[in-house]
Amino acid sequence: YCVFVGGSSSFDMAPMSYNKYYAPDLYCREQGLSHENVVYIGDDYGTGGNDESVYLSDIPFLCVDDYTTFPDLVAFMLED
Repeated sequence: YCVFVGGSSSFDMAPMSYNKYYAPDLYCREQGLSHENVVYIGDDYGTGGNDESVYLSDIPFLCVDDYTTFPDLVAFMLED
């Protein structure tokens, strides 16, 4: 099993192959995309966090450390 922090007072458990890396990786494979064609945005990327599996992978990752700065964080993706 994969065990990761689920919140401030809980842990999530999933079969070993399932974590937050699994879905974007599967999507890329099914759509014929490389990981560099996607961006993952997460806030729980530290040790044991539920975004850690993506953060430690080759998928581009944007860290949200303060939700109030989110618009600035993603502005480059919204420009024409």
